[in-house]
Amino acid sequence: MEIYHTIYKGGDGEIVEKKSRFIAEVHPVTSEEEAMEILEQTRKQYWDARHHAGLTL
Repeated sequence: MEIYHTIYKGGDGEIVEKKSRFIAEVHPVTSEEEAMEILEQTRKQYWDARHHAGLTL
């Protein structure tokens, strides 16, 4: 039997390390399209970020 871990509520967090700001967000999604929309919104919100991590479904 496979075990799946899932989230029921979104959240975010932030740390600053050596003058760099790291922002993390987690969102419950039901499809890859929904996840891609959230990622695109995040890219627009943090347009000046140097890196945008991918997603895990």
